[in-house]
Amino acid sequence: MAELDANLQTILPEVHAIFSEKAAEKDLSAIKRVKKICTDTKQIVENREQEIKEVVRALQQRVEKEEEAAENDEVVNESIAAVQQKEEEKQNLLHQIENINMEKENSKAQIDKVKADIHQLKLRHEESQKEASAEIPRNKGLLALYLNITNVRWDADASKVKGIVIPTESDSDPTPRPVDIDPAGMS
Repeated sequence: MAELDANLQTILPEVHAIFSEKAAEKDLSAIKRVKKICTDTKQIVENREQEIKEVVRALQQRVEKEEEAAENDEVVNESIAAVQQKEEEKQNLLHQIENINMEKENSKAQIDKVKADIHQLKLRHEESQKEASAEIPRNKGLLALYLNITNVRWDADASKVKGIVIPTESDSDPTPRPVDIDPAGMS
C-alpha cells in the first residue's frame, strides 16, 4: 500500500495538470477584456471628435451671426466687445480641441499598446496550445499505463482527487476500495 501511495504521489501532479486547463481560460479571458477596452476607447475617441466638430460648428455660426449684426447695428462698440469675448471663447475652445486631440493621440497609443498585448497573448496562447498538444499523447499513454498497472479508476468530475481501486482476480477481497485525496492537504 505504501508503494501505491508513492506511485500516486509521483503521478498525481501530471494527472492534475491534464484535468486542469485554467491557464488557457485565463489567457482567453484577458484577450476578451483587452478587446473590450479597445472597442470602448475607440468609441470614446469617436464621441469626442463628434463633440469637437459640433462645438466648432456652433461657434462658427455664432460668430457669423454676430458679424452680421455688427454691420447693421448702430452700437458698434458693444458688438466689438462681444466679438472679442467670442474670440476669447474661440481661443479657449481651440485650446480644448488641442487638448482633446492630445488625448486622442494618447488613446491611439494605448490602443496600439493593447493591440500589441493582444498579439503577445495570442502568441502565448498558441504556444501553450502547441505545448499541450505535444504533451497530451504522452500523458495519455502514461495515464493508460498507470491505470492498467494500478487498477485505479479516477473520478475526473470530482473537485478532489477521487477514484476507485478495482481489485485484481488474485486479490483476496473483491470489493472495490475508494480513493479520496485532498490536494490542498498535500505539499
